[in-house]
Amino acid sequence: MEFSIYRMKQVLKGETDKRVSEDAATALGEQMDEQGEKIAERAVEAAKEDGRKTVRAEDIRKALRN
Repeated sequence: MEFSIYRMKQVLKGETDKRVSEDAATALGEQMDEQGEKIAERAVEAAKEDGRKTVRAEDIRKALRN
């Protein structure tokens, strides 16, 4: 999944009144993508451990705790 530069700029601008470079927005999007993949992998594993094929919100929460 890729996050748009525009959306990442909006996220960053919500935290500051400073200008946000395209490079900063791109870097944030890349990190969010990477972390999201790791969380998703752990959530899928949690669902499998519970004998389910469906990933639930509780699996995401569990993945974030680990």
